[in-house]
Amino acid sequence: MALFSLLNLPFLLLIALAFGFLGLHLLGTGPESAELDLPDDLDLPAADPLLGIFTTPRIPLSLLLMSGSFYWGSVGLLGNLWLQQRGAYPGWGLPAVLALSLLPAMLLTRLTAQGLGRLFQESSAAGGPEDLLGCVGTVISSAIPSTEGFGRIRAYSPQGVLLQLACVTHPDCTPPRQHEAVFITGYDPDTRLYTVLGYESPDYLAWQHGHAGEMQRFEARLQQSLACQNQFESKELTP
Repeated sequence: MALFSLLNLPFLLLIALAFGFLGLHLLGTGPESAELDLPDDLDLPAADPLLGIFTTPRIPLSLLLMSGSFYWGSVGLLGNLWLQQRGAYPGWGLPAVLALSLLPAMLLTRLTAQGLGRLFQESSAAGGPEDLLGCVGTVISSAIPSTEGFGRIRAYSPQGVLLQLACVTHPDCTPPRQHEAVFITGYDPDTRLYTVLGYESPDYLAWQHGHAGEMQRFEARLQQSLACQNQFESKELTP
């Protein structure tokens, strides 16, 4: 019985795909625009193992794809190895194992999604959306668009909690690029998206000129956010 045989190739590819999704998520280039965020009043049958995956709070789709691929590949690989030990491998073995391993993989993915949902809820409980206005962050997706989809930033809340936020930039403004600093100007409760501008960019200076009162209110929060940001960056640079 060989682990790296052609009979096990589909399951090994699924496991490799899971690590690929993990890498994309860590790099901030995964399918973040397809983040799961269903309406609170949507009633899906909780007993359904597939639909139950999608009843969790705001979770990056790349994490769910990673979990599903890993569990499907791992459960299927174990089942396929067990079947190979039973003697002559039947012709129906591979498609049967692929199909039968999908259900436990979905159940495990659902449990993982619920656990991640609790973590995301705890993070969001560290401060309300309005508390993040006036803070700065760093773009971790490829860019922050203004119209199609959204991007992601990494920012500290006033409580010192590091968060990932879904954002768009203002219309007709230059989209901030990856690793650029941004300033959070607003929050839309309907779309649950923050609006940002490139920090100290011409767009930011123009917005600042027209919102002097808000900038005075945000000043203490801005300085605290900059201090957290600088502390985080200094830790990253420390060998």
